[in-house]
Amino acid sequence: MNKIFRLISGVSFLVVFSACAQNTTKNETAGLFLTNNPDFDWQIILDSTNGGNSTGEVKKVDGRTNQPSAIRLDYVLKEKYQYRNVIAALIFGKVQDWSQSNGLKFWLKGSGHKLRVVLITPAVNDYDFHGFVLDATPAEWKEITIPFSAIKQEGWGKPVAFNPAQILELDLKTASAQKDEKGFFLVDDFRVINDPVSKGVTETVK
Repeated sequence: MNKIFRLISGVSFLVVFSACAQNTTKNETAGLFLTNNPDFDWQIILDSTNGGNSTGEVKKVDGRTNQPSAIRLDYVLKEKYQYRNVIAALIFGKVQDWSQSNGLKFWLKGSGHKLRVVLITPAVNDYDFHGFVLDATPAEWKEITIPFSAIKQEGWGKPVAFNPAQILELDLKTASAQKDEKGFFLVDDFRVINDPVSKGVTETVK
């Protein structure tokens, strides 16, 4: 897995956006798998460029059915950066058009800490990206469904409508920012769906 050091100024984002916006990949059929897809390479983003010293590692691992369909992020949030975080990132080579879909579904387990699922689009240029915070990763595998209607900005930036036809990046971001927090999470069978989903987030144990 590659490491990326993201600049808070946004310069690194602008480079990615200009390269991606030229071409769009439209997923006519929902059900696109993101964790067990050889076309996608999950990468780690650290806070070191912003003066932080948090550490982490993301790798592909066996999932809940003992098949190599999952990713695992191990991390330690350290003291040097106020907004400390570690991110497992899926940066697409082309803009993804998920307008034929209506949500995300995946299996999750971890160390019980907050996790924010973030969808990055080019319309947001102040880092207040759309996402959803899970208050605690479950100790055992749990299936999570997040409808696009639940994907919101945090609210401190310029309000921008979420556009699923312009997905540049998917981030799984540690969300607590607690100093010395040490944790992990595993995500399996992460997919884009077009299912009948409720207005809220569902958590179904199977």
